[in-house]
Amino acid sequence: VDLRELVEGVLSTLASQAQTKGLALRFEAAPAPIVLPTDRRLVTQILINLVANGIKFTHQGGVSVALIAQPGPQALPVVEIQVSDTGIGIPPEALGQLFDAFNRGKGAAIQGIEGTGLGLHLSQRLAHALGGRITVHSVLGQGSCFTLRLGG
Repeated sequence: VDLRELVEGVLSTLASQAQTKGLALRFEAAPAPIVLPTDRRLVTQILINLVANGIKFTHQGGVSVALIAQPGPQALPVVEIQVSDTGIGIPPEALGQLFDAFNRGKGAAIQGIEGTGLGLHLSQRLAHALGGRITVHSVLGQGSCFTLRLGG
């Protein structure tokens, strides 16, 4: 799968949602294709969930996706896809349960934001099925960065 092409497709799919909210949608990657033997459908679903969440929980600023590849063992690259937003952020005490099923978080910041609390849970399960994982770094009131790591 050419991951650069895949990310561009996901961003194209979600561009109107970002535009409706007045948010910037950015993509950073080396100009060369980044190819990894993986399941296109599953990676697409993970990225749709992560980028859509970034848009959902961001009220000003934007969402950025960075595609980073490094040499890995056996000539396969290790790829990180970082989805960063300038949204509401996640309280430190909530990070431990973030990938739990039906976890919607709590507090005034998410009032009125729809969702089942399954997107991150399912995304993490899909990442594990691909031999990868998703990690998160967040600062309350400043935004979050979710990193999907695949390959190697």
